[in-house]
Amino acid sequence: MKVENIAEDRRTLESLHGHKGNDPLEAQRRESKSLNTAWFKNGESLNLIQRPGFTILSLFFFASGLYIAVDCIQIWREGISTPTAETLFFLTIGTIASLFFLAFGVLGLRNVLRFKKENGGD
Repeated sequence: MKVENIAEDRRTLESLHGHKGNDPLEAQRRESKSLNTAWFKNGESLNLIQRPGFTILSLFFFASGLYIAVDCIQIWREGISTPTAETLFFLTIGTIASLFFLAFGVLGLRNVLRFKKENGGD
């Protein structure tokens, strides 16, 4: 059986049964690309509902990164006189996690603040 025939049969079944989009794996394949694109690239195309949602998520990630960074600084200040393996381990993991969350939040906020450019009269 050819690939075209399989795709055609699938479209026919979807139109007959109205099950288009009920498969969570198919929905994940379609929607994950649009989420990543909206999160990092196409801030100009965000609508009025998406923009506040992405803003809240971005601020949550940024605040989480700050919270972890403050904890890392506090652990570093307390354990600076006698650094143990446990202290170094938590500092390393905490620093990596805080940098990840901070970067993810900043990239999301940068994208949320992109608006369509108006073609001026210049």
